Amino acid sequence: MAREEHRFNVAGHCFSVAADSGFDIWSRLMPHYEGFRTAGSEPSFSMTLERNDGPVIVPQEAMAEIYREESPEPGFPGFCVHRDSEGALMFTISYTHKTLPSGWMFADKGLSDFRLILGTEEKGFLAESTLTLEVMLAYNLATTRRDTLTMHASCILCGGRAFLFLGKSGTGKSTHARLWLSNIAGAELMNDDHPVIRISADGTPIAYGSPWSGKTDCYKNLSAPVAAIVKIEQAPHNRIRRLSPIEAYSKLMSAAAGVSWFKELGDGRHKSLEAVVAGSYFYELQCLPDDEAALLCHKAVTGDEKDC
Repeated sequence: MAREEHRFNVAGHCFSVAADSGFDIWSRLMPHYEGFRTAGSEPSFSMTLERNDGPVIVPQEAMAEIYREESPEPGFPGFCVHRDSEGALMFTISYTHKTLPSGWMFADKGLSDFRLILGTEEKGFLAESTLTLEVMLAYNLATTRRDTLTMHASCILCGGRAFLFLGKSGTGKSTHARLWLSNIAGAELMNDDHPVIRISADGTPIAYGSPWSGKTDCYKNLSAPVAAIVKIEQAPHNRIRRLSPIEAYSKLMSAAAGVSWFKELGDGRHKSLEAVVAGSYFYELQCLPDDEAALLCHKAVTGDEKDC
């Protein structure tokens, strides 16, 4: 079967993805990536996608477990990371209701060559979710040392600036973003789940759209300087306050993808977090899911009541 290679650029990072032309799961995901397609640029890292035809057997004595993160609740994946004596990594992605792992990922020591394997049993939404997670994980590992953070957030573009809304799943990030779209002239949704922040050469945090936007069909290749980042908290009132740098770092760290078990990646993540805190305004918004909350937030983060 013929193998196709595609090249994409997300937040200035060019990477290649190779997969068999008959890999139907990847074909269904391709529209998410079309706006990020590039040509001519040499990829800085590569991914090969495969559909598993049988058990993925790795000799246990060859790889030592170095990290494990259990699934937080049914429907969410857990991770297990192994490393061999040469520094190569193996990730397994598992769900609590599944007997076998849903996916595997192998990475070379330099985190520049990734082999992504989707379990044979996986079909439909779970297959798409697992493959998306693998691709995003490979991207995170390859770019963390390159002044880049992938955020769990909703991102609004307004007046040439980016505004990010953070919060645990179900706390109202997407709802608040939609309230901006309804109430703030010129507001546009850049990404609704995983925007990327990259630190520019002069230290400015720049937000980028990505091919990963959760349940919202929003895959835009846009970018803008980060103006403000707002942590959303559900409350019986609407109230906003400015956060101190220490508070901001804590809130940002909980929303930024990254790893702590690999020192070099942890150091790169910490450096980027510090740069975002230094270059952006941070707020905590306790709010109701209403128009007043969006207007209050907009007034606070822009300093006036005018359009963005």
